[in-house]
Amino acid sequence: MLDTVSGSGYGDKENGKEKATLDFLYTPLKEGTKKVRIIPYSIHMSEGREEVSIQLDDQSLPFMLDQGDFGKVLITDITYLEDKMIVHFDVQSDAIVDNKLLRNPIWLEDANGKNLMVEDNPFAERIKGNSFKQEFATGEKEGLQLKTDKLPKPTMYEEFEIEIP
Repeated sequence: MLDTVSGSGYGDKENGKEKATLDFLYTPLKEGTKKVRIIPYSIHMSEGREEVSIQLDDQSLPFMLDQGDFGKVLITDITYLEDKMIVHFDVQSDAIVDNKLLRNPIWLEDANGKNLMVEDNPFAERIKGNSFKQEFATGEKEGLQLKTDKLPKPTMYEEFEIEIP
């Protein structure tokens, strides 16, 4: 799985349907790579989003965050440190998820609704398979809510391989 470095795009309506043209730059391939497997997909986003929220006070582990058709997130461990909180979780989905969960993130808010992402490390980190960890900037243990969105399942298209000379 390659991470996206940057992306841009534009969209137009053609015959009453939205058509988007997107360009992405990905992290470099590992030296010696001979083949790349491409799996095209599209995500059909609705106008509104449905937020899912779980209050962490008195929550026992493990517990689940439901991301709708996309799948579920199983929270397996939470470590509270002096200035941060680390959440370990498994994404239970047959959809392809990137290394940082850019399409299906989780986030933490305090009792006032402030997002507690770590400024210089705002994304999840893949540990192995679909297991991830994410750090949040708080030493608090009360009044916290873990959040995500309900998401549609991506439409997957026929995959193909490209040989690297």
